[in-house]
Amino acid sequence: MIVAGFNRLNAQGWNRKLIKLSEKIHILTGIILPNAFLIMEWYSLSHSSKPYYELTFFDLQSVTQIYMIAMTTVALIFTPMWLSIRPQFVVAKNRYHVLAEQKWKTDTLDSSPYSNSTTKLLGRVPRNEIAWTDANHKTILIDRLPDSLNGLKIAHLSDIHLTGQLSHEFYHRAFDWITAQQPDLVIVAGDIVDYDQNLEDIEPVFQRLSAQLGSYFILGNHDKRLTDPTQICKRLEAIGWRDAGATQHMIRYKSLPIEIIGNEKPWFDRYGSGIDAVDPETWRLGIAHSPDQFSWGVENGCSLLLCGHTHGGQIRFPVFGPLVAPSMHGSKYASGVFYRNGTLMHVSRGMAGVHPLRWGCPPEVSILHLSSA
Repeated sequence: MIVAGFNRLNAQGWNRKLIKLSEKIHILTGIILPNAFLIMEWYSLSHSSKPYYELTFFDLQSVTQIYMIAMTTVALIFTPMWLSIRPQFVVAKNRYHVLAEQKWKTDTLDSSPYSNSTTKLLGRVPRNEIAWTDANHKTILIDRLPDSLNGLKIAHLSDIHLTGQLSHEFYHRAFDWITAQQPDLVIVAGDIVDYDQNLEDIEPVFQRLSAQLGSYFILGNHDKRLTDPTQICKRLEAIGWRDAGATQHMIRYKSLPIEIIGNEKPWFDRYGSGIDAVDPETWRLGIAHSPDQFSWGVENGCSLLLCGHTHGGQIRFPVFGPLVAPSMHGSKYASGVFYRNGTLMHVSRGMAGVHPLRWGCPPEVSILHLSSA
């Protein structure tokens, strides 16, 4: 219950300070109440005339009995539901194939990927994958894909998080690999810069990426932490990137019109008048920072929706997978490929984060090859 509440609090578009305060209250309440009941019971039982081995459920205080019944009921009802929406059970396994995959570890870099002492120290924690990168090619199967789009290659990245924790070389290793794959499109699905002092990192990192049909970006919740988030947009546009978080973009590939639309909710809403109705002759690609916008992608006729935000959970446990993910759906859409009513959603694990700890969930960059379902 604590984890479920934490996930949903972080899916809100509230002010960051309010979210952090709510987190503390939620976590402390979840810890203090059960322990208060335990202390009450310990005190009560320590003054009981019965020996411990003769005590039964009916000897407990009524408030503790109610609490135990409530928790047991919740567990019986929600545990099967929770298990049924584990990512491994809801991923659309019949909608994608991994063509190739390579995983770079920390030692494949010529110099340290860590830019400060704290990150360097945490990077030494056994099996911490914060400076790894999983570079993969995936074929994704799209409903009613026009023949001319078969084989279109889209580079999908998210959650770059320029924080000053990771070196430029860490990003260059992945970005240079992407450029070498010659994608037709490059998409970054938000969370680009976390702090004002890291705005200057944009040019040396992002100018290494390019594609025939252009490079597109939207903003995410961490970009809202800047004094003026539009500085990110101005700097990226100055080096040739296109802002899909404020404007619809129409491009052509082999004479077929492709429309690119963005969604930065619930943190930003920069479209103003909203998105135009879909043209049946146009193939629509959506970019949303959060997978919570899956319904938005379906409603707006996106054949493909590219998201990030959840970092794959950052820590994945054997069998259960990720537990923590900032989403109204918990960790259901933590990462992978999902399908609903004609819309295929690809959720990237992202490249970085403000918390430099990852286990069983390395950073990810993907080349998506479109194919007919």
